[in-house]
Amino acid sequence: MKVNEKKTVLERSYDQLKSIYEEMALQPGTLRKIGLKRAWNVIIGSHGQCGLALNFTGMHAVYSEEQRIADQEKLRTLIGLSLFDAAARTISSASLQERSIGLACLNALSQPLRDNEILEKRGIAPVYKNIDSFIKKTDVVTVVGHGGVVRDFFGKCREIHVTDMRPKEDFQTTVIGETITYGPENIFLHGADENRDLLSRSDFVMITGSTLVNDTFDELMGWCANARVRALYGPSAYLAPEVLFSNGVTLVQQAGISNPERFEFDMVNDLDMESALKMNQMMKHEFLEKENPGK
Repeated sequence: MKVNEKKTVLERSYDQLKSIYEEMALQPGTLRKIGLKRAWNVIIGSHGQCGLALNFTGMHAVYSEEQRIADQEKLRTLIGLSLFDAAARTISSASLQERSIGLACLNALSQPLRDNEILEKRGIAPVYKNIDSFIKKTDVVTVVGHGGVVRDFFGKCREIHVTDMRPKEDFQTTVIGETITYGPENIFLHGADENRDLLSRSDFVMITGSTLVNDTFDELMGWCANARVRALYGPSAYLAPEVLFSNGVTLVQQAGISNPERFEFDMVNDLDMESALKMNQMMKHEFLEKENPGK
């Protein structure tokens, strides 16, 4: 990892998790298996410490073929290492795939830190609310990275903007009736080149956790610094809440892997991880708010 240069969000997260583990005398898991799936990279560790992160393949393939190919023999050398050692070898890599593996390791290490008892010991009061509790009718909402979370804002705010690196056509529905119209309705779709303008004037921002992989997180967070709510969503963002809070996030989706054994089975046998996510392997879909988030 970098010594003199400014650290990336993954490197900062690693340092903070390492400090928490040492302070609380927690035992990090050992990396047992790596799953390379369509769209996701999956980590199976001991002690029930499992995690995943987007890898920009499948429907999320917005990078060159070279950046989407994982060096499998190199990844095999990580097996048997502690999750911290595996993360240290990958989070600073120039390889998108290796950074995805590193983030999945950090997410796995974060699983015990999302437990209510641990949160209370760390001084984070686990008061959960539905996302509706944080939305105002007057809000301009921007979601970075199209996903199912967009539906949570229908009819609850003034404007919904969605930006994505993929073409707008990927998210449009052609509706043929007496006339030809296009969905989704009441949503403004944008390219990623419009992020700066949209985020700077948004009240509520939801950013996909995949920005932790492609190293755009810090830039995006800088652009939405004046937003009342700054949230990260998706399985790539299952870092410990205080790690996210220390990096400018004010709202955390308090989800986690509820059944590690079933999760491992699904990783091996499902076509992709979407089935595992929909089969309630990710539980506790409430949101945890940072105390006194400011504006």
